[in-house]
Amino acid sequence: MEWSVQDVLNRVPELGIPHFQRGMVWGEDTKAALLESLYYDTPCGSFVLWQPDDCTIHGVRIDAAATRPMRYLIIDGQQRIRSLHSVFGQAGGTRTWCLNLAALPEVAGQADPLQRQASLFVFAKDPVLRTDAERRSPSARNLLPLRAIEAAAFWTNPSLDPYRELTTLDPALVEKLYPSVYKGVVAIRSRRFFVSIQRDTALADMVNLYNRINSGGKRVEVEERAFARLVGLQPGTFRDLKAAFDAVHGPGDVKPDVSAAKLERDQVLQRQKERAFGFKLFIRVFLQVCQHHLGFPQGRTEFSFELAEKASFIKAFGSLGPSDADALWTESIQVLGHVRSVLSKPLCADDLRFVPDASALMPAFQLLIHYPDLKDERYRPLLAALSLRLMLAELDSRRLLQLVAIAGDPNEVAFRAIPKMLKALKDRLTPSALSGRLQYANSIQSRYVLLLYWLQRSLRARDFQYEQVPQPNSLKGPELLLEERVEPEKQHLLPFIKAQKLYGGELRRAGSHLVNSIGNLTYISRELNDFDGGLGEHFARLDLEPAGNLKAHLVGDRVLKEYESLRRRFEKADPIAASAGRESFERMVHRRREIIQAAFEGWLDELDRAACKALEIGDLSELAKLAEHEERLEPAVPRFAKIAPPSLAHVIRGFRYSNLVEDRLIELARRAKAKPAWQEGKPPYRLQLTRLKRIWVKLNPPDVVLRIDASVPAGVREQIFTALGVPAVEGNTVRLSPVPSFEALLAQIPEIEKQLAAEAKPS
Repeated sequence: MEWSVQDVLNRVPELGIPHFQRGMVWGEDTKAALLESLYYDTPCGSFVLWQPDDCTIHGVRIDAAATRPMRYLIIDGQQRIRSLHSVFGQAGGTRTWCLNLAALPEVAGQADPLQRQASLFVFAKDPVLRTDAERRSPSARNLLPLRAIEAAAFWTNPSLDPYRELTTLDPALVEKLYPSVYKGVVAIRSRRFFVSIQRDTALADMVNLYNRINSGGKRVEVEERAFARLVGLQPGTFRDLKAAFDAVHGPGDVKPDVSAAKLERDQVLQRQKERAFGFKLFIRVFLQVCQHHLGFPQGRTEFSFELAEKASFIKAFGSLGPSDADALWTESIQVLGHVRSVLSKPLCADDLRFVPDASALMPAFQLLIHYPDLKDERYRPLLAALSLRLMLAELDSRRLLQLVAIAGDPNEVAFRAIPKMLKALKDRLTPSALSGRLQYANSIQSRYVLLLYWLQRSLRARDFQYEQVPQPNSLKGPELLLEERVEPEKQHLLPFIKAQKLYGGELRRAGSHLVNSIGNLTYISRELNDFDGGLGEHFARLDLEPAGNLKAHLVGDRVLKEYESLRRRFEKADPIAASAGRESFERMVHRRREIIQAAFEGWLDELDRAACKALEIGDLSELAKLAEHEERLEPAVPRFAKIAPPSLAHVIRGFRYSNLVEDRLIELARRAKAKPAWQEGKPPYRLQLTRLKRIWVKLNPPDVVLRIDASVPAGVREQIFTALGVPAVEGNTVRLSPVPSFEALLAQIPEIEKQLAAEAKPS
């Protein structure tokens, strides 16, 4: 329902504060901001009320003097409701809420600077009640109590005489502004709030609701604003988003004591924000899908949630029917689900806690949006090889946007776009570049430490042998494979407590330090990592570990030698010398980093070989050959091109020319000097080569015709035919068969235009 401010004031006697609520924390500045928002009719949120069987058991009244039964307890909105009550509902006292005329934007430059900088609404002593000395103070000037304004519709009303005397602003200007001031103040009482009433009688549920609403007091994030906008435009958005969450993660992917079918709206949203592969990513990918299918141009410089705030987007998305909006979500779900599947297999990222940054995968999402047939199983190894490169490359936003632009270029086909993306990533994945970044992977939350889980799963790593675990040992064999169900955790090879003896007080578990380096971390099950019955802070007996599992944990002979040296020295009765221990430990870390780097590089090679085998090519350098196949992967045409007409490339592909002709015409369309508006379904289409409309190419399928204006000089005509490599003919229309390359002619167009311009000048 909705309540006006006056409704709130009328109902204050029926309202109370639950015992678990905090007290009044708003000060005068915050109350003044609320009044200003109401004055300018800015939305001020909603109220959540609770209606238990007996309010008096769970709370206390706002108005202790009220005699009406208490009906509701305030779960959300206490500060606003009590502020309004203090402004309008409590009479008496010398201080009152006033409007500061000097803060009105219309009087800028006239008022005292200090008074001008004050809020539009101030809590001050009524100027009429001040002494003569107090009235001479600048702080008494230009203030009008709200109750005085509400009682006087005109500036000339006698009741305002005492205040007019204290106004230092231009009287004529104030008289002109006063009707709008009166209207704004009076309208405050009619401003409306949405009100939700909870009738659940369980106190625990109300406490949980209160905690959820108030947890952290975080600002509204850009993705949350975008989501709110989408819901406002298409009310089915939340249903679609929940369907996306269930489809990608599975309906069982919730807290153990909560049924997915019973999740409340806010609980669902909260869960979707828990992981890198959750709420924020879902909204971003959906906006990518919208950007493509609503016909927004794909740029190199920006892609953000702000798309949802653009007027053109609001108009286009809001005009879709519910089934069309659902179709965009269906595609988003397919794209998200396929990437999630590729992460799980073959990239072994079954546990999403170890996906460091899903935004790194935006180019892969864009590829699947642009080329939906890439979801075919034979392309899975190629997508995996690309996705692992994107993760390992650690790209900045500029490079990511460049890759997204390549993936979404309508002028390309898939197997020209993908080689360009691989080339753009190459410099970030050289051995020296990767080595440099691994050297600084010294935090337990480093992206490379998280990716180490993927790598160890690809090598089929298991827990260390349970029989070697110090007593009391509650673990029984066989040793578990690393996977999500064993709740894998990071384990320091040199236990953290032991490392403190080497590095002293400088060491922090959550800090950046060599002890937290990727070279000193591995993954084991939660049970094995446990302090009670597991390894905890003990050394593992790696000298007794099977060779295959040592390899899977990326422990080579030289690493094992240093590790065993450290273990034996720590187990001696005499304390280890810190300097000697550090030297041995740092050699171990360095050598294991080298093994990890080699393993990542070897895994990439393995994925590349699998991709080439699936595509029946020798190596990835041959990908471009697939762009020549008759059934090559071409970009999907936007479904709802409401913002702009389809790309010329999409129109040309619709004519079903051969690949060679299609490519040449698309290149011509991309570089033509002027392009008239294209009207799909109304041939012939024209690609204009010169600004003066002297030379153009007409497409009237199946023909491609060169048109030369009769005014073009013979010398220029000959130059055109020579550049195209076709025989010179008479007449102004030349049928191009086969269609030539336009490269040479396009290079000469600037010179040709100069000649045509010179010919056009009067003699």
